[in-house]
Amino acid sequence: MKEWFISELQESMGSTTHDVQLIVDYLAARQDLSADQVAIFGQGSALRSPFLAAAADPRIRVLDLLNPWGDWPDWLKTSPVVPDEERARYLTPSSLKRLPWSIPSPICLN
Repeated sequence: MKEWFISELQESMGSTTHDVQLIVDYLAARQDLSADQVAIFGQGSALRSPFLAAAADPRIRVLDLLNPWGDWPDWLKTSPVVPDEERARYLTPSSLKRLPWSIPSPICLN
């Protein structure tokens, strides 16, 4: 497999951020809910997409972030998800330059 989540990490983050917005759109389409003030819980690196979606979508008013991290270079160096034979490719300066970096904390959305 030449292209997957890690090889296309920047694109993957954008796609999952869009998925979060589609979920909010679905909630807005329901008759029994109001999507004007959405709260999202995220843990670890999984909060990256809600964080980016909240920056783009004013309906997302609250983020509850548990143990946020986004240190992708360290993760790429040690993660068992990354095949050893591919690891060096993802740690080149040009690959690292494309990564979504750290997540600020704490934040408040108005």
